[in-house]
Amino acid sequence: MTATRLCLVRHGETAWNAERRIQGRLDVPLASAGHAQARALHTAEAAAHPGEQVLVFTHGGVLDILHRRASGKPLCAPRDFDIPNAALNWLEAGPERWSILGWAERSHLDEALDELPG
Repeated sequence: MTATRLCLVRHGETAWNAERRIQGRLDVPLASAGHAQARALHTAEAAAHPGEQVLVFTHGGVLDILHRRASGKPLCAPRDFDIPNAALNWLEAGPERWSILGWAERSHLDEALDELPG
């Protein structure tokens, strides 16, 4: 079985992200910065992968768990990696193991907040 390449992206910035408020299950609309991040992401992805669909949008908690699975870090360990809004996070998922190909790539963004304050 061949490995699958996944590009996982945390949603664009919301007003609550900018205020460092935890959204939980609330669906807070994107702020103007979030809309700009979404446009920048679309442009970057279209140039990198013409004709392919490899993009998955999710929230920070999913990205945290998938990074830990691919890197072998336990869920109980403190997080030592970024999960910025609208950054590209590349994983390869194979039948035997997962690996990180690239993480928190944000060259297409002017700026992006991390999920956690810091």
